[in-house]
Amino acid sequence: MDGLESKEITKILNILIGDTEPVGDTWADKQRFDNLYKLCYVTDWCLDRIATASESFNKPEASAQDIGTTAKEYLTDIKTWVEERFSRLDIS
Repeated sequence: MDGLESKEITKILNILIGDTEPVGDTWADKQRFDNLYKLCYVTDWCLDRIATASESFNKPEASAQDIGTTAKEYLTDIKTWVEERFSRLDIS
């Protein structure tokens, strides 16, 4: 694989975005809120790219099918994960 490995990318994102967990301090939590907003924006961008790639699952080329199928399966896994999280948070 060319470029950075996945773990390196997540380490860099963590440095670029910063902490997002609240600590109960007004100033620190304001910064963490801003960081959370950045994280949500990046996550939305990533999910959009994965969703776009998933549309290739039924293309005739095997390589495109592999990419599309992997992306589609990942989106299904994310959906399941989100549904499980929502059920634990009692969010209506």
